[in-house]
Amino acid sequence: MTADGGARGRDTANSPTADGPAPVRSGPERAAPERPARDDRIDVVAGVLIVLVVLGHAMLVVPGPAARAAELWIYMFHMPAFVFLSGYLTRYSRAWSVGALVARLLFPLVVFQVLHRLLIAYLTDDAFSLDFPGISWTLWYLAALLVWRLAAIVLMQTPWTVAISVALSLAAGLVPAIGYDYSLSRILGFLPFFTAGLFWRAEWNQVLARWWWAGAALLLAAAAWVLTAGADQSVNPFHMARSYERLGVGPGEGLAGRALILAVSALLVASVIAVCYRRVPGVSSIGRGTLAVYLLHPLVLMPWYVTGTPLGMAGVPAVIVLAVASLVFAWLASRPVVGRWLAPLSDFTWWSSRWRIGSPRDREWPRTRSPE
Repeated sequence: MTADGGARGRDTANSPTADGPAPVRSGPERAAPERPARDDRIDVVAGVLIVLVVLGHAMLVVPGPAARAAELWIYMFHMPAFVFLSGYLTRYSRAWSVGALVARLLFPLVVFQVLHRLLIAYLTDDAFSLDFPGISWTLWYLAALLVWRLAAIVLMQTPWTVAISVALSLAAGLVPAIGYDYSLSRILGFLPFFTAGLFWRAEWNQVLARWWWAGAALLLAAAAWVLTAGADQSVNPFHMARSYERLGVGPGEGLAGRALILAVSALLVASVIAVCYRRVPGVSSIGRGTLAVYLLHPLVLMPWYVTGTPLGMAGVPAVIVLAVASLVFAWLASRPVVGRWLAPLSDFTWWSSRWRIGSPRDREWPRTRSPE
């Protein structure tokens, strides 16, 4: 889930995927280069992905094989793509600030953790509990993104961190203690996509876009597999949230399965970019306001998700109706006025600027020189 801002040149406060672009220079001095003009084609990619986030969560409250197939297909690539996009936009950051990350990621995480737990207590008549160190439902992404961005300076030092990230993702599944607490399983499980995004160059998007037909073919092939051979495949391994033991498989099978998932998801991430990296004004406006969509849609779905109340429809018609509803909801929630209304709950700088609490200040991206 990204947050409420555009892809490039957008305010990082408003989007988990946003942090304006600027490739890292190679050579004797490494620093964040000049920030290029905002690319609204990246906003289109973000817009498509946030609609899929809403739809994927909506499928959880719909019974039947059609919803399970749609859910599995979405989860094969939408979160890896979102994480990759977050790394790509973090790569282009010209400044890095712990204070800003706390204000714009940790603050909404805490606020909406409380709101989620209050709503759950109301819906279930259970006593209120923050359930910490558990992270409520969709909010794991904020916790993960906070950690990834704090680690970005280290991760960007050498491309070898991509391979190291893959090793960490594979190894995380071997440890049963690494699970939902602190979102650690997903932080490590999806880390390769964030790290890969840190080293992705803007010009490569245009190269992929010329192969849109190949990307579309791969996405359709994934859908065909889901509808046939993948009909009995559980979506749980794609969540990256459970150890191999909890998935009911041995270490060897678990390692092979996650390695295959990482490889297939990487191909589908490239396919999404190839297909979606183009100018579509209506969709790019959604991509500029993803934080509000991300934070608000669980509150809408929570009554069905928590209580298990049937949605009242099922099958292919339910998937189609909810696909349209997800698009409409994402468009409405991404309007700038919604972001402004939501700011007191999603951005601590809204408060700091009014009460002079000490608005976080960015510091210069560290410069590192290679040995003479």
